[in-house]
Formats: sequence, C-alpha cells, structure tokens
Amino acid sequence: MSIDFEKFYKVLCCLKNMKREVVLVAGLFLILSLAGFASAACAPNQTIMQLSATTLSAATNVHGALWNQSYATKVCYTDLFKPAYSGTGNYHECTSTDWLLNLTDVNNSHASRGSSATYNIPVCYKGLKNCRIGDCPSGSTNCTTIVAIAGTGAAINNSHLWHAVQGTLPGYSKISCDCTSSNCERKIVQGCRDLAEESCDSSADAIAQMDNFCIPTNKSLCHCAWNDATDKCAVTWSGVVIGPTEATTCRWNCTITGGEYVTECSGNSRIMKATAITSLTPGSPAGCYVCQNLSSTVSCGGVDTNLPFFGAWQVVSSLIAISLFYALLKRKRLL
Repeated sequence: MSIDFEKFYKVLCCLKNMKREVVLVAGLFLILSLAGFASAACAPNQTIMQLSATTLSAATNVHGALWNQSYATKVCYTDLFKPAYSGTGNYHECTSTDWLLNLTDVNNSHASRGSSATYNIPVCYKGLKNCRIGDCPSGSTNCTTIVAIAGTGAAINNSHLWHAVQGTLPGYSKISCDCTSSNCERKIVQGCRDLAEESCDSSADAIAQMDNFCIPTNKSLCHCAWNDATDKCAVTWSGVVIGPTEATTCRWNCTITGGEYVTECSGNSRIMKATAITSLTPGSPAGCYVCQNLSSTVSCGGVDTNLPFFGAWQVVSSLIAISLFYALLKRKRLL
C-alpha cells in the first residue's frame, strides 16, 4: 500500500479552521492507521519457511526454502498458532531450542532432521520450541504440526516436505513444535474458512472434508478454493443429475462463502450462517439446481483474523508522532 503525500497535504491545507498543530498530529495518526493495513497475508516475520508447492500433483516433489526466498507457499506461524508471534530480535536466528530442520541450500532444497556437511542450512524460528518427529503430547494446547517430512524414524534425511495445514500424506512423518509465548495456543482449523490464501488450495482435501459446511454424503467431493469476491477461502463441491438427454442433464458447483455468527457462545459453541452460490456448468438447463444457504454449529474461537503486521515503518512513525506531540506541548507551555 502506498500513500499519496501530495494529496494528503492538500487535504490538511484545506482544514483552515483547525490549528496547524492539531491537524499535523491527526494527520500522522491517520498515516499510521492506513499503514497498518499494508501487510501481506503472511508477514515476513511470521513466515517460518517456504515450500515449492501444495498441489497433490506435486506432493511427491515438494522442496523447501528459507523464509526470505521466492516460493509463493509460506509455512505461516499465524496459520498454526494465535496470537501472532511478537518476540524481540531476529525471529529467524537459530538458538538451542528453536531449530525445525536443515536444508541443503537456501532454496529448492530437500530436508533433513539432522545436520551434516550437505544439510548445513538450518531452518529456525524463535516462536517455536521443542520440535520433534511425531505428534504433539496428548492434551497439549500450545503444540501443533508445522510441516510433514517424507520418511520415518528419528533421523530422516534427503526428504521432500509437505504443508501441515493440508494434512499429512502416506509415508510422511509429522514435525510438531510447541509455541514459545506465554499466551500462545494452537489455532483451531475447522474448515476451509480458517485457511489463509497460501493454504487454501484444492489439495486441502482433508480440511474440506471435515468442514461442517461440506454437506454431500460423499465427502470426497468437497475441496477448498479461494473466493476472490469475499477474499476468503471457501468449501466447494460439484454435483450432477443425469437427465434423459444431454440438454436435460444438470451439472452444478456449490460454493459456501463467508461465515457469520448468529448466536453468542454457549457451551463452547455457537451457530454460524453461510451463503451458498450456485454455478451451473455450461449446457445445463437454467435453474436446474440451486444450492441452499446453510447454518451449522461451530466451536467458539475457531475463526480468527490475522491482525495487520506492525513493522519497522509503524514503529518509526509512532516514535515521530510521539516526539512531535511532546514538542507541541512544550511549545504551548512556553507561549
């Protein structure tokens, strides 16, 4: 997001009836508010590492990369835990507790759960600790699977990876970690609606099939797909009713968009209402099928919104605004 300072200054100049100092302070705080929404879906300081793909067609050949490379698929802390990690220093600096796995290179790399002359590029993230091969301890609320790695056993080497949010694959082992913050907890994923754009893919079949808005009897029909109109991930499925002729055969696709709470939490659950959109396949008779709007009981706290990333620009701007505010107060006292 960019700010047109020329237009912004013209707006300030038009406010002739306001004192210059008040206008300037208000303007700085307006800039801060706008800048807060300039973050990407997964901020760099919330990116644990990157993957080359999440599609099922590439499931046997997914490579890894460090957090600052060019792959589109991010392993994002805020997809896995809440709230966003807000520690100090370099979030990707390796310590004795935050190591996840090793790569052969910074990009396009196989992975290893051990260090060697070949696998000498560590992937670390300060928001994680106690990473291990296998599931989280029973009953843990601050642990989840970060990635899946091909192979079994404690020393897995020369392996492909898989995005944990998409579910594990046969022959792959989970790498699970605890989060480090005192108030952190595992993020609940109840369906497609809880996925960020990087994780919302037709390959997220396991998540789509457990979505409570996946209503077909055959759950394998459901997939996750990004909906540009709502800017959210949605569960979608296709159906067909064969008619006597091709012209009377009805083929459709249902997409469940949005998700609005219609009741308060009661017993750790509440009612969510969603809107269904029907798309008919070309050649189907008009009006042959209409997807129904749905409501469902969901767990409280299952849907979270990632807050805007508060980065270096916001910190510097805040300091400038605070300094200016105190300078104005001092000047007023001298007058």
